[in-house]
Amino acid sequence: MFQLQQALLQQLSSDRQALRKRSIMALSNLLALSDVTLYGETMDVVVQHLTAPGASTAQFRTMVQTCQNICKTTSRRFIKHLSRLVPVLVDYTMTTEDDELRESCIQAFETFVYRCPREITPFISHIVEAVVNYLKHDPNYTYDDDEEMDNISQMDTDGDSDDDDDEGNEYSDDDDMSWKVRRACAKCIEALILSRRDEIVKYLTSFGPLLISRFKEREDNVKWDIMHAYTALLSQIRNLIPNFSAICVPEENGDTKKNACGDVETITVKGGVLLRNALSMEQLETLQALDSQIPLLVKAISRLLNTKALKTKQYCFVLLTHLLRAYPGALGDEILHLTAGVSSAMNDRSLNTNVKIDTLTFLSGALCTHSPEKLHAYMDMLVPLIVRAVSEQFYKVAAEALTVTTSLIRVLRPVASEQGSFDYSPYVGSIYEAIIGKLKATDIDQEVKEKAITAAGLLVATFGDFLKDKLPTCLPIFLDRLRNEMTRLVTVKALTVIVNSPLSIPLNSILSDILLLLAEYLRKNHRTLKISTLNLLDSLVTNYKYDGLDGSEMMRVLQETPALISELDLQISQLTLTFLSHLVVAQPLIISYSLPEVLAAYVNLLQSSLLQGATLAASLNFILTLVQAEIPQKPSFEELLDQLTAPAYDNTSLHRQAYRSISACTAVVASASGEQNRCRNLAKKLSEQVVLKDTADGVRLFSLLAIGELGCTCPQTFDKFSPKPEELLVNAFNTTSEEMKTAASYALGRLALGNLEKYLPFLLEQINSQPKRQYLLLHALKEVIGSESGDSLAIEIFRPRIEQIWPVLITHATAGEEGTRNVVAECLGKLCLVHPEQLLQRLKKCVISPNPFMRATAVTAVKFLIVEQWTAIDDLLQSSMMHFLHAITDQDLNVRRVALIAFNSAAHNKPRLIRDLLPVFLPSLYSETVVKKELVREVEMGPFKHTVDDGLDLRKAAFECMYTLLETCLERLDIFEFITHMENGLKDQHDIKLLTYLMLARLTSLCPSQVLQRLDNLCEPLKTQIQARAKANAVKQENDKQDELRRAALRVVVALQRIPEADRQQQFADLLAIIRSSSEINAVYQLVERDAVHRLCTSDSVMEVE
Repeated sequence: MFQLQQALLQQLSSDRQALRKRSIMALSNLLALSDVTLYGETMDVVVQHLTAPGASTAQFRTMVQTCQNICKTTSRRFIKHLSRLVPVLVDYTMTTEDDELRESCIQAFETFVYRCPREITPFISHIVEAVVNYLKHDPNYTYDDDEEMDNISQMDTDGDSDDDDDEGNEYSDDDDMSWKVRRACAKCIEALILSRRDEIVKYLTSFGPLLISRFKEREDNVKWDIMHAYTALLSQIRNLIPNFSAICVPEENGDTKKNACGDVETITVKGGVLLRNALSMEQLETLQALDSQIPLLVKAISRLLNTKALKTKQYCFVLLTHLLRAYPGALGDEILHLTAGVSSAMNDRSLNTNVKIDTLTFLSGALCTHSPEKLHAYMDMLVPLIVRAVSEQFYKVAAEALTVTTSLIRVLRPVASEQGSFDYSPYVGSIYEAIIGKLKATDIDQEVKEKAITAAGLLVATFGDFLKDKLPTCLPIFLDRLRNEMTRLVTVKALTVIVNSPLSIPLNSILSDILLLLAEYLRKNHRTLKISTLNLLDSLVTNYKYDGLDGSEMMRVLQETPALISELDLQISQLTLTFLSHLVVAQPLIISYSLPEVLAAYVNLLQSSLLQGATLAASLNFILTLVQAEIPQKPSFEELLDQLTAPAYDNTSLHRQAYRSISACTAVVASASGEQNRCRNLAKKLSEQVVLKDTADGVRLFSLLAIGELGCTCPQTFDKFSPKPEELLVNAFNTTSEEMKTAASYALGRLALGNLEKYLPFLLEQINSQPKRQYLLLHALKEVIGSESGDSLAIEIFRPRIEQIWPVLITHATAGEEGTRNVVAECLGKLCLVHPEQLLQRLKKCVISPNPFMRATAVTAVKFLIVEQWTAIDDLLQSSMMHFLHAITDQDLNVRRVALIAFNSAAHNKPRLIRDLLPVFLPSLYSETVVKKELVREVEMGPFKHTVDDGLDLRKAAFECMYTLLETCLERLDIFEFITHMENGLKDQHDIKLLTYLMLARLTSLCPSQVLQRLDNLCEPLKTQIQARAKANAVKQENDKQDELRRAALRVVVALQRIPEADRQQQFADLLAIIRSSSEINAVYQLVERDAVHRLCTSDSVMEVE
């Protein structure tokens, strides 16, 4: 290997350029495999040549290119030599007269920044100074600040503008190589932007105006790279503010919605009015910096749009699209300056389709992200352009134009606005003719068909009153498309939009046929079609104002509904029950024909262990509506109750959730009947079933739950009632059945919820006087607090009772049982939501308690303070998070674990609560990723010794936090430090390995250059896991775990392969070779790869435009 190195070094001095280039490649690949000594000696030779006086420029350039290539192949080992090389290269860059040498130095800087982003930090200021200076390096041309863009427009030719010829086509002076320096600077700036997320505000402020000023660049290849660098800047802003709409104050009728967020502080930027407390300082500074640059950017782009270079125009619209994605609504005051360029791009017949598509994509973004009032002034210009594009023959242009048309329709007549002064009538006719032409066509691309149907549906829904004369022609086409298997789904969705229109569009001519087809679609084994069909049927029942829903066609639809009410698909069951509930109200007569079958399916659903949440709520609403409606041949109260409760009496193997569902349903039927005597008789029967000794366990369980539900929905039932329901429920705690105790606890909570005045004092007294029943009684209290804390009206009723509840909870916050403490923590957290100003301060005092159980309970309570929607407690909580999260450094293992869980909850649901605290807490978080020997112990189990790791749950919580931070706070992480600690998980236990593999796969898409630098370190544990085998005597569970880990590791390999140049890393190439050499491993790898491709193709993510 030494001789090979010597030979290659010698060839670096060859007179033949091709030989030097191949020698550089060979040497860099050789060093990837060399030992430390040979590597060091080679780098010494390279440095010696770079610092030797009197060497030729060509030799210097060769050595700089050698450094660049060695860094690409061995970035980890190259790091230690940066301090020797970078100052030399910076010096060459600033002093040399040779532009090609300067270009090579700047290209080397680009590679160093990508491959060694952390270690290059000390030299960044020098690199930035160099690229900023030489981005403007054009010694053979003098730019006129006022007219340079116009001059360039005149200079542009429409010849080979699309070619990416590095040599350029517009130079008469072949010796001028300064354009290569400028292009290298643009690419280096892009590298700095992409590799240093933490410097986004600084780079936006320093690079942004510079890049915009250089849009006047006369050489197209350089200009495109400069625009690409600014696009990278916008992409980083989008990563920094991923969900811009979530921090905006909503608008109504073009004005910011009054009192949308009470007295919350807002701030106005070009994109709209933002919630100040939802923005970090970094995000705010970024938006303000971008605000100042937008006028300059638009002015520069509007001039570029006058050029004849097709690719320049295309890049302009791509850049503008990225701007709107990063900063929606940013062009509100600047659109006027772009209209001429848009019109030119859409009207010029010489343009290729890519430019038109990119122009339309920009228009779609502009129409979607700006208020209609700001766009109405441009309709005279935009509508004819879009209409003409819809009529284009090329399917991609037509499809994109139809997408723009849907946005255009919403702008012309916003659904939310009142009848305004804007006259849309001149435009509707031409839009209709363009869309109807595509709607009628049958020999067009499928994508165009679908988008034409969508656009036509929105057009009819928005302008149906204006297009009355056109409906007889238009609606039958929808019916034809509904019959077609390829277009039926999108047509169902389009008809739903029409039916939901506030204009009440009549569908009499096609309604009966539609209903028959919908009945047929409910039988199809096509889930998405069923869901869309049910949505359309529900819209028809609730919003359609005309006749036609009470005939035989609707009866056909009803015949199909019982089969849809099943636990096999709870979402479809929920939609079906919602549709039936609305139908009972709208058409009570027609449902009577199918009611027996519907009720039979309903009773089967009640027996499901999965029935809860939204589907349970829909089922209870259905039975409530059914009882209250006047329906012919409806079962009597007793008959209906017997049918619904029969499973509780007859089926001894019901799941406990089924008992809850049936009991809730029973209470709803009783309270909906409106007769107090019926409720009291039912309560008496239920009480007897609880008391009688020979009552079956299932019946007693049902009776307990039904008493609680009846007390919640109809509390007056138990006024002066004997035996007292609370005593019945408490006595049930004496049984030996855990299910019975749990049911009694839940029922007691529901009972108290119905009448707080009567039952809450009883519940609190029981908690204090019955220490053996604390867990069950606290569960009952949790049911009360949890239900009340989510309702603003109930909160006001509940608030005076806080002083009774808080001391009881604090007393039991130090209970020895973890289950009891968890229930107390949930109660404390939800109680704080009721009165945050007072209770949050009390909770903070609990965190510094000397009792570790109290500290753990208080920190766990924080998790229940963090709810998805904005609440008044958020500002208070944000100022207190530092105090609560200090528990991450607690001495007690359990306190640290629950603190990490609370930290994870905040990072996932409301990352702004912890984003500014990351520099303080990340070191503590990372310290928990290491296996601590002092927490590992051996336990003797008979003749065997079993290893117990007390720190496993803590490490798992730490890695879960890291995974969440990767998704929500990426811009605040030092990726290299993150990867360093993540590597610990690759050698940990099963669950942690799986989590680490997920993180690593995610990192490959988010930070590919950083992962590439650490690839050598990552390959070894991946190789070990992929080659690992379970022991010969391993049980099936162990074998399954091993297979799961192997598949997860191979998914990571598939993700790593997508990183450019990953396969040039020797360690990774060896890993791929090992995988392919084993038929067993390769077979699994092929399956994993196919699955990854399938998921990539079917994902709903929007592809970024290059």
